[in-house]
Amino acid sequence: MVIGSGRLLASTDAWWANTARNFDAMHGSFTTNYFKTELVACSAVLANPTGLDEHKPGDHVYADYNAFSHLLPGASVEPYFIAHTSMGVASKDKKLGDMDTLAAGGRIIGKLRGGVDYNFEAVHEFGSYSNDHLNASGLVAGGGWTITQSGWAPRVSGDYAYASGDDGRKDGSRETFDNMYGSNQPMSSLTGQFDWKNIKDLRTGVEFSPLRKLKVKVDGRDLWLASTADGLYNCAGTRTVYDTKATSAHVGETIEMLATASVTRSTTLGFGVGTLFSGAYLQQAHKGATFIYPFISLFQKF
Repeated sequence: MVIGSGRLLASTDAWWANTARNFDAMHGSFTTNYFKTELVACSAVLANPTGLDEHKPGDHVYADYNAFSHLLPGASVEPYFIAHTSMGVASKDKKLGDMDTLAAGGRIIGKLRGGVDYNFEAVHEFGSYSNDHLNASGLVAGGGWTITQSGWAPRVSGDYAYASGDDGRKDGSRETFDNMYGSNQPMSSLTGQFDWKNIKDLRTGVEFSPLRKLKVKVDGRDLWLASTADGLYNCAGTRTVYDTKATSAHVGETIEMLATASVTRSTTLGFGVGTLFSGAYLQQAHKGATFIYPFISLFQKF
């Protein structure tokens, strides 16, 4: 189950986790010649190694996702509304309570002549986080150009992703963006290092197929925090670096490479390399070592 871009709701493959995400869900759709609407009510299932898996009590997601295919030539216009509830969250003044995140947003994806494609998604979140008010936003915009005349069919692309972060003041307002149960690679990352939360991410990249069953992708990124008073979040949504005294929001630059080969119709092998060249924020937080790591992957469909 992937709703829209999958940045807010997706049952993802287990790229960087021991298990894939699963849901107890009711999922229905209605389609006409002009639009499609999807209705979802679901709860993420928690893996229990010693007993029956059950969903997290009080944690629910409700979505109404719509797609209009005839409003713009060659494009799909997709407004949506998503609600996420949870229990036992702490406000800025440490008071425990319920979370009710309401997200209103929309996405436009389309193609132009000459192999050009584009995408735009914006969402605003409001509601409550214990006794704090939610006021957060997220944005992704980008495009690409596929050179169809070349035998390798290269596609050059770029995009910018933004997600708000909290300003750290105890003012009864929370600005940290909640990407709910989105994809492990919400910013189209090949290595899934960071989350769509308190981030500014500028990406450029190229992908091509030197062989019929071989695909290669190379991306470069420049990463900044939206707010130094918040922190840096990994792809699981966990804050891993927190330095409120930092004078710079620059996280660093990354270079990512991924090559995948289709061995059979059901088996795909992959190899990649990820890097992180630390910026001033990580250096001030004493996390300034250059990070380089290779990885391999095996996907098997049954």
